[in-house]
Amino acid sequence: LFVVAMTQVKLNGTFLEVGGYHPYEFSNTYILEKMFNWSGWSIDLVDNSYQFNLFERLWNNFYSNVRTDNWPEIGTKLDDLPLHIKEEIINEHQYDLWIKPYVDVDSGWKNVRPQTKFIQEDALHVDYDSMPDYIDYLQIDIDCADPQIKLLQKLIQTKTFSIITFEHDVYLGTVDNHDQRIEQRRILHQAGYELVVNDVSCFLSKAEKYFPFEDWWVNPNYVNSDVIQSYKWIEDIQPKYYNKILFDF
Repeated sequence: LFVVAMTQVKLNGTFLEVGGYHPYEFSNTYILEKMFNWSGWSIDLVDNSYQFNLFERLWNNFYSNVRTDNWPEIGTKLDDLPLHIKEEIINEHQYDLWIKPYVDVDSGWKNVRPQTKFIQEDALHVDYDSMPDYIDYLQIDIDCADPQIKLLQKLIQTKTFSIITFEHDVYLGTVDNHDQRIEQRRILHQAGYELVVNDVSCFLSKAEKYFPFEDWWVNPNYVNSDVIQSYKWIEDIQPKYYNKILFDF
């Protein structure tokens, strides 16, 4: 949604997703492809798309986000809900759009994401020269600090992007993750990118703490300055929860 906002609802854009994980679960590009007709490349060492049935987990995530306190507990199936709640979920919360497409569907990349070329490979060994010099959106999330920095340096030298999201996972508290956050900021600032939101965070209620995990960048040569400026109020928020950033203007 940050990409959608920064590109002002651009249609037919392009993405390079390093650390794609799965065609739709926790995907930063699924909505871009399905709702805005984007296309691109998704890279991961493992093809997770066939390894488990995700519908139950997706349903529970969906239900927990729309549930109110007087509804049945999470884990209740749609057909077991009272009729008025079931109708609200279908009619008001767009069940057919978000969850129903995953029922009885082959979850492989080719079937679910036909406009995405999935590359199962070490991201440092992929042939990026065959890709365009300009790509709208770059995601880097491969859970390993040193390769992430090497890849970022390699891509920034040869490609131009409008938006970059870089997952540094500084919440893990390791020296590598802290150094990685510092180094990616040095590289991208030096390359002319602007840090719009630093340390995007999520909150884990069980741990009762927040987890800063990612930075959101834009290229001021491609993103409207008024759009960038409209997000400057976020500098005063701490912690920077992604839902606060995207929905609580």
